[in-house]
Amino acid sequence: MKKNKEIINLRYKRYIAEITAKRLKTLMPVSVIIFSLLIVSDIFIRHSIFAVYSRLIPLSLAVFLFFYNIIRPKFSIGKTVLYNIFLASIPAMMYAKYLIHYGTGTETTNIIGIIVTIFIISMEVRADILNSLLIYLVPPIFFAIILLRFYPVTSQEWQSLINILLTLAVGFFINKVQNNFRFKAYQSNILLNIEKKKLENAVEELNIYKNKLEDMVEKKTLTLKYALEKAKESDALKTQFLLNISHELRTPMNAVIGFNDLLLKKNPEFKKEYQIIEQNLNTLLVTIENIILLSQLQSGQASIEISQFSVNEFNNEIFEELKEKIKISAKPVKTKFNNEINEVLFFNFDKEKCKIVFTQIFDNAVKYTEKGEITLQCKKENNNLKYTISDTGIGISDKELPHIFDTFRKIEKKDKLFGGTGIGLSISKNIVTLLKGNISVKSSQNKGTVISVVIPLSI
Repeated sequence: MKKNKEIINLRYKRYIAEITAKRLKTLMPVSVIIFSLLIVSDIFIRHSIFAVYSRLIPLSLAVFLFFYNIIRPKFSIGKTVLYNIFLASIPAMMYAKYLIHYGTGTETTNIIGIIVTIFIISMEVRADILNSLLIYLVPPIFFAIILLRFYPVTSQEWQSLINILLTLAVGFFINKVQNNFRFKAYQSNILLNIEKKKLENAVEELNIYKNKLEDMVEKKTLTLKYALEKAKESDALKTQFLLNISHELRTPMNAVIGFNDLLLKKNPEFKKEYQIIEQNLNTLLVTIENIILLSQLQSGQASIEISQFSVNEFNNEIFEELKEKIKISAKPVKTKFNNEINEVLFFNFDKEKCKIVFTQIFDNAVKYTEKGEITLQCKKENNNLKYTISDTGIGISDKELPHIFDTFRKIEKKDKLFGGTGIGLSISKNIVTLLKGNISVKSSQNKGTVISVVIPLSI
């Protein structure tokens, strides 16, 4: 850490020296012109040859630095040293003028000039402690020694000297604060430049990776485009295949169900067995129909058949379906219907697909509810109908709830195996989306489930 600070400090000194070298290009020519004009004024207006002598040192340094900078424009530590000596010669010139004009009544003007000079230098120069001492302390020390040794000092002049010393202290303080501030800013800039360089390198690397990635993405896009075309073709073939399979399976299964009815009539003593056969055949048919419907929904091949029908009639139909499912299950489960529709309303969309939504939801509610109650609620919200189906079943854990609409996901218990393929809620979700509605689930394990379905009155 100490070594890094030393490196930064050395860089800062070089930085200040480079700034000094840049200022020499403009400051020295201006200084040569100003001091030359002052000398002309001293000779022809003030008629003071001694004032001319006081300006010779800063003028000589300005001329030397001007030509030195032209001959050797590159960075040099010697330029910085000479520049600081030049700055020190300016207040020294003002002190000399004070001594030259001592006793003439113009000391006050010279004191003001000294103070102004100190403040100008304080705001301009940013030097280290050694050069600051050279600029601020060496000239006034010689001035004080000469004044006290060769001139009688009155109380008023002592007051003037005290003012100069106070101004020197203020100027020195301004210089140090300014220098410290500049060093901290420079140090921050150094660190910032390091981070900037790192960032530039990182950006350069990112650009390299970006170009590689763009090539990869372009190749991958072409591959995916080809794969998508194949997938669409595959989806179309799969749907057609399932439709064909459905037809091929339904025909012989309907024949089996028909012959099963004939056998039941001839052998009534096997009624229970024949009913089990028929029930399982119907279950198999429903499963096939559901798989085909899900395939159509997922491939975007399902169509909507718009028709107008009564909301209240539709609600009565689905509630009767719920009661029938519970009756077939022979479970001690009660049903309840809270119908909050107090006006004559009509749906304008696909009635059959809407019934499928509730059929799938009721199947799950009955399947996972052993006792308690299943409630159906319907109310109007703006131009939509909101259905809420709540049960007192086994519920869904927080871990399984996010996947409730996934295909072929089923809730299982170690002590009981539930039937079904796990596509019921997925079908409901796809149909509700197709009808531009919304479906959501809230559940707590062992406390029951609440499914909300929002359907627009018309599409």
